[in-house]
Amino acid sequence: MLTFLLFLLLVSSVRTANKSNIIPEERIIGGAPVSVIPYQASLRLLSYDNVLFGSGHICGGSLISQRVVVSAAHCVLVSESTPMVFRSASEFRLVLGSVSLYVRTPYVYNVIKVVYNANFDITTMQNDVSLFFMNGLVPLSSTVVYPIALNTIQEPSGTKCEVTGWGSTYVGGPVSSVLMGVEVPIVSNAQCAAIYSNTYPGMLCAGNVQNGGVDACQGDSGGPLACNGLLAGIVSWGYQCALPGYPGVYTNVSDFVGWIQQNNATFNYSYYLNTGIALQWHWLLLLLSVLAYWDVATSVSPLANNTVKGETRVVGGTAIQIDDAPFQVSVRLAKNEKDRYGSGHICGGVVISQRLVVTAAHCFFDSKDQYRKASDFVLVVASSYVWTKDPNAQVYNVQQMIIHSGYQQGKLVNDIGLLFINGYLPWNSAKVRALALNTQPISAGTSCAVTGWGVTNTATESTSNVLYSGAVQIIGQATCEQSYGPLPQSQVCAGILAGGVDSCQGDSGGPLQCEDKLVGVVSWGNGCAQPNFPGVYTNVSFYHGWIVQQNSSLNYSYYSNGAPWKATTAGLGLYGLGYAMLSIFVVGSRF
Repeated sequence: MLTFLLFLLLVSSVRTANKSNIIPEERIIGGAPVSVIPYQASLRLLSYDNVLFGSGHICGGSLISQRVVVSAAHCVLVSESTPMVFRSASEFRLVLGSVSLYVRTPYVYNVIKVVYNANFDITTMQNDVSLFFMNGLVPLSSTVVYPIALNTIQEPSGTKCEVTGWGSTYVGGPVSSVLMGVEVPIVSNAQCAAIYSNTYPGMLCAGNVQNGGVDACQGDSGGPLACNGLLAGIVSWGYQCALPGYPGVYTNVSDFVGWIQQNNATFNYSYYLNTGIALQWHWLLLLLSVLAYWDVATSVSPLANNTVKGETRVVGGTAIQIDDAPFQVSVRLAKNEKDRYGSGHICGGVVISQRLVVTAAHCFFDSKDQYRKASDFVLVVASSYVWTKDPNAQVYNVQQMIIHSGYQQGKLVNDIGLLFINGYLPWNSAKVRALALNTQPISAGTSCAVTGWGVTNTATESTSNVLYSGAVQIIGQATCEQSYGPLPQSQVCAGILAGGVDSCQGDSGGPLQCEDKLVGVVSWGNGCAQPNFPGVYTNVSFYHGWIVQQNSSLNYSYYSNGAPWKATTAGLGLYGLGYAMLSIFVVGSRF
């Protein structure tokens, strides 16, 4: 489970006439339109919002982590009557990054889980706080949407704060189509208690007591009261809206920091429900560097007596733990995995971003040379084993497959493919890391390592349950061609010319790692670990531009319902690759 550092969220308030008459779905009174509030969320009912985008808005909310929005507990209710009946998570949608209710943004999320305070009381409005766990991740690189920090100490009276939302601009009026904001001062607890005899610990008041005229209103519930850049309150209730002598009442965030942190720690940040989320983070796909690649060579190596390295393991290597190769992936057939865990392993793969794995194109084909579907695969990361269930293992469906358009199954030219994961890999685990892509030619004699679960003994051809690593060296192109004949620049050789160490069946698609970079993807060879016949790998630096291009075409904000197949073929090109938080790598394996 992945627990992210919490940030504070804004809360929009829904107001009530006394506490027995909550009036949700209104807007800021006495305020003015504001620009995008980066933490402001619009909480909506999906059924209405699907008919007309924006019509589902019922409450506000505040983003406090990459996947959590805080709001009011009464926003989860079906109605404000007793006994209380709460809606399910699947009924909600969250929209961030916009000032208009009716304009679609790149930040539209379904909700996986809703947690409301178990001590919430609709009659007293005590403990009016809830958390919404989104089925998607807000990128930390975004300059439009980001969390607000939680206030941990109650603000003193007189502190000037801002409340924002799309609620009514006058009592009984319709919701506002644009985001509104207004400045309100904190009212002391003593004064608030004198006005409202039924205020309780966990509440705070804010507003212009003497003159009225500024306040949150219906539709602002659950939204933020921000003071000095911190989330101080969550819009909860009040007597009508903006009346002199009656400030707004908010849930006091500082009193619920412990509750928020405790519940945030229960969320599984690595899990994404197959219900889909909407829209794209285009900037998430931008990568930081522009790197060169070499022209595609036209020469083709003969493979008459050569071996595709699938469904075996590293020969002549030693057992390692996944911590030593956290970028290593086990590519498996979902159908076989249902029968027996581990039986579906067919290839290796390499993590190169939080949702992208590189592997060999030949792993996409069955024994009859039929192209498999994305839904045929599952990916296992953070595990040292194939057959043994590792408690750290994480299993993901595949949303999309991309195979190089120039791949030739019989000749293993352009033997490279990408698997787009239907979920996000957690970066806070030492057992899951991306491997950086090599971008430069690699010198002969460079020490490298090849890892995988392939065959370790060619005599028995038994696959390994434990992850193996073998130490190999880059073999110069001219030397390698003495064994295999002409080879294209898109392939690189590695091994020990004396034999004894090599990748083998089951290692295909896995990594050839040199100097902490992905240099090759296991592809093919003549047998395994034979003298004078090194392994042949897809040369990652040659395909760097292609990988960047394909990555930029992927929608990192979308998660499919059951990961349907979307076969994609693409040619080679030169593109910039830059995503500040993700490194992209390529590994080599064979079968």
